Amino acid sequence: LIKEGISLFKSMGCVGCHRPGAVGGGPVLKGVYGATVQIQDLGPVVADDAYLRESILNPRAKIVEGHEATMPAFEGRISDQELRALLAYIRSLATPGGNHP
Repeated sequence: LIKEGISLFKSMGCVGCHRPGAVGGGPVLKGVYGATVQIQDLGPVVADDAYLRESILNPRAKIVEGHEATMPAFEGRISDQELRALLAYIRSLATPGGNHP
């Protein structure tokens, strides 16, 4: 599932904004799973499966402080299997040795 998530992360263009050194401006995802993130006008939330799922499907719902709402919504554009694969990949980035492509 993680390998599928890595492939989707690349093919869907996520890597352009969500990797260290990316110029796209999205939050870096390495180490985000399980961490507390600051949301504009809302405060801290834990980056768990529910938060990440919402952030992929409807990224404008909770925007991380210091970032702009530039990510497209994927609701209706990806399958549940693809979403599970992306979540598995993002979870893997929280573990030692979890690396961006």
